[in-house]
Amino acid sequence: MRCASSGAERVLAGVASLAIGMAAADAIAAPRGFHDRLTDGSQGPALVEIAAGRFRMGSEPGEVLHDPDEAPQRMVAVERFAIGRTEVTRGDYRRFVEATGHASDAERNVNSPGCYAYLGATTFRWDHDLSWREVGFPQDDTHPVVCVSWRDAMAYVRWLAAETGQAYRLPSEAELEYVNRAGTTTPWPWGDDPSGGCRVANYGDRHQARAVTGWSWPTADCDDGHAFTAASGRLAPNVWGLHDISGNVWEWTADCWNPDHVGAPGDARARNTGDCEKRVLKGGAWSNKPQWLRSADRGANHVTYRTTLHGFRVARDL
Repeated sequence: MRCASSGAERVLAGVASLAIGMAAADAIAAPRGFHDRLTDGSQGPALVEIAAGRFRMGSEPGEVLHDPDEAPQRMVAVERFAIGRTEVTRGDYRRFVEATGHASDAERNVNSPGCYAYLGATTFRWDHDLSWREVGFPQDDTHPVVCVSWRDAMAYVRWLAAETGQAYRLPSEAELEYVNRAGTTTPWPWGDDPSGGCRVANYGDRHQARAVTGWSWPTADCDDGHAFTAASGRLAPNVWGLHDISGNVWEWTADCWNPDHVGAPGDARARNTGDCEKRVLKGGAWSNKPQWLRSADRGANHVTYRTTLHGFRVARDL
């Protein structure tokens, strides 16, 4: 489990294999992209239709860097759904805030002051001056929104559902692993090499080690061109047309935290039992070592927790 409680800790700390059947093959060949309209006539977030399929979720003890919370590995059936082509951007979130007046947990200092933010070298700490509006490193409205809690993410998807009349929600943990793997069975969605992901994923890398004075955390032996968050969609998409499904920011899911997959359902519904004060996160972030970008890797944090490593992506029923 990756829980972000101190800066140097683990912040946060098969098709999953293999998609089975023609529906999964069709999703790889020709994903359908679309937008819903908001009440003012503007477009909502770009979505990609994901075909139904089956995949093997989690990892076996023999997989490289396996964690016991990823077991037991099991087959999961996924129904057709849609998911955001990118992570929700700061511009997307700003439009929601301007429409609703929503004050984030960081702005209201819920449980802790401001946002748990990167402050240089390998230092993170709570900073009451920081929120999604100002995160402590350069961002613009094309970057993924960060410093948002699970509760903030839920407020956004509820607003989007009301605006469009469609069933928007956070994706389940199983759905995020399904689209992350996108037909692969390897530890990382790009293969077996932990340093092979810089074309598609923004994570700890040579660029960061060069650009950030005092950076000493483990990095991949590749260069993704970004020291902090990358603009959403800047890196190459996966074969299902999704950007930043690995890296950039950890993504909140709908699932309550459970310490492993024991008792998990055979379908992709979110788990609504367990420690529901904590919610699962998937995907890894811009500062993370390769281990935390493995497809099976899991993290969790409290529903009010927010950091410059956490964001989210929307899902929608079809």
